[in-house]
Amino acid sequence: MSVDKASSGENYVPAPRDLNLIIVGDGPAAMKMLERRLASGGRATLVIATEKEIEDRIAQVCDCDQQFPGFIWDPPQHRKQAGPHRSVVQNLRSKFGSVFQNGVKFGPDIVDLAKGERGEVVVNGFGERVGFAVYDSSDKRVWRTTGLVVFSSRDHDKDIDLIDLGCAPIEVASAFSVRVSITGTFLMQSAYLFPMSMYEPTLKAGEWPWWRGLLVPFTAPFA
Repeated sequence: MSVDKASSGENYVPAPRDLNLIIVGDGPAAMKMLERRLASGGRATLVIATEKEIEDRIAQVCDCDQQFPGFIWDPPQHRKQAGPHRSVVQNLRSKFGSVFQNGVKFGPDIVDLAKGERGEVVVNGFGERVGFAVYDSSDKRVWRTTGLVVFSSRDHDKDIDLIDLGCAPIEVASAFSVRVSITGTFLMQSAYLFPMSMYEPTLKAGEWPWWRGLLVPFTAPFA
């Protein structure tokens, strides 16, 4: 059951899995984990990587000082993929609605490791995987986020649902809904203001201003 712990007013520290779920893997198992996570309303990042890539290009590093060692929120940019799984990444982005539009990123982050890039799983003092970072061939950090890291090949039975609703992604209006709203508002105001500009100046005492009634159907839903 999801709750909003952040609003409790207590000295609250969110769990890594509530902040973000970072799924590393490929195939149907990774897709099912991503679908489960999104169905619970949580934020998710999918790193497409085969078992061989996980063994060869992804290492674990331990920062045992804190529960959230070096907390960083620098998620992957919505770049054009140049990695070995670029066609898979593009198809999944289309399937799950991952787009960058008008300065807003929609859907889960879905990426792979480009040529020369390597990944690091950050482990805390409790042995929990609480972050993921990617570096290029010159050891420059490409992106890094804090969150629970799971491998689709061996963590498929792990509880990955969002618990704290205070950590859920913010919902924003899509560009389409904004366009529809602007168009509807323009038509509504025109239907009211045009007759008013014609008949209101000549309105006499005792006459019925019928054009004002044109606004009623549009304002009734907000009453």
